[in-house]
Amino acid sequence: MTAFATLGTPIDAISRSAADDAERELRHQKLRTAMADSDLDAVLAYAPAWRRENVRYLTDTSVGGAASFALLPLEGEASAFSTRLADIAPLRRAGWVDGAQFIALPEADALVDAVRALGVRRIGVGHIELLPLGFERAIREGAPGVELVSATKLLDAARMVKSPWELARMRKAARVSDAAWQAFVEVLEPGITEYDIIAEVESEIKRLGAEDNFMLIASGRDEVLGMTPPGRRIIETGDMVRTELTPQPDG
Repeated sequence: MTAFATLGTPIDAISRSAADDAERELRHQKLRTAMADSDLDAVLAYAPAWRRENVRYLTDTSVGGAASFALLPLEGEASAFSTRLADIAPLRRAGWVDGAQFIALPEADALVDAVRALGVRRIGVGHIELLPLGFERAIREGAPGVELVSATKLLDAARMVKSPWELARMRKAARVSDAAWQAFVEVLEPGITEYDIIAEVESEIKRLGAEDNFMLIASGRDEVLGMTPPGRRIIETGDMVRTELTPQPDG
């Protein structure tokens, strides 16, 4: 049974305070225990544009660069790097890493310098299987004594068990999703366009704190078998309307 949130009721915000610091320390502890068990001196989380979960896990920041990284040593502070200059301020503002720097291929100087400065021998790379050759070559040439191995499973396992802090955010996301669905159903009537529907839903989820929403729609008769971005099609009496809602609050 689906429970719908009442329209007009603000979704409770999760405070960013001591609870955030405790969550960050919990994640560091989990990863460092796993690193020690795997004979790793550091973990480097790599995020291509479409697989950002590991960098989010270490930075609590929604990054948008084509490539971003978070570096956590066995001892010392975490740091972050992105190929998108606009990511740097949010990464620093979130406070989950000691510093954030811009990088660009082919040199990726700041990242290579940070790896070299650690003076370690073995680094696990999350999503090393997706790491562009240019980044891998830059690290290997800039820090020739460092061995890069896969830490993809290590990071997946760390994220698998959710903390109470994470569960609270997941429940908030579910409530926002319910409210978005309610807004979707209530706006449906003949004469409006798919754009009108999307605008109403987007307005509601943004009001409730979602920073993003991936949404597809289909309207009509047989054509509702496939969904697309919204268009100018006008909803007619007897139409079916199908949607996919993916609001993202707090990451």
